[in-house]
Amino acid sequence: MQIATTRPDIYLSPFQPSDSTACVELLQEKDVHEGLLLMPYPYGPSDFEAWVSFVAEETALLQSPGQLAIRQSPGRFLGGIGTKDLVLGHRCEIGYWLGKPYWGQGVMPTVVGPFCEYLHETFSLVRITATVFANNPASMRVLEKCGFQREGTLRKHYRKHGRFIDGVLFAKVW
Repeated sequence: MQIATTRPDIYLSPFQPSDSTACVELLQEKDVHEGLLLMPYPYGPSDFEAWVSFVAEETALLQSPGQLAIRQSPGRFLGGIGTKDLVLGHRCEIGYWLGKPYWGQGVMPTVVGPFCEYLHETFSLVRITATVFANNPASMRVLEKCGFQREGTLRKHYRKHGRFIDGVLFAKVW
């Protein structure tokens, strides 16, 4: 399975065990981790193995993947995008990350739109949300470029490294 994007060199496909080395290497960058809530840091091979196992179970349950790898032809692993709290026929939340060497190259706006269309069509979703740390304007721009609308600020919604962080809620509705 492959999901094309508006860039011919960027696509989405299922995670593979062979992605371990690249994924672990990209997730050693502290700047990547700072934008993520649930990703362990430091991230190691056992974390990736647990992830691949979770993804396989979730894919079997949903009968289609809700978590996909972001790739650049001919298969270079760049990051990941996926769902949380997916309710078939209704809604889900998405999250995404990209290795720091690929920041600023327009990859995420290229990926988020097609991923949302895939979710809408595959799981009959009518609402997709994403919550971004308030100090992450780049991610907010990605969502706005992909048709998400800002719905509000969730004050002190997250706790990371012992501090409370505001979240900004975005949604795309069909």
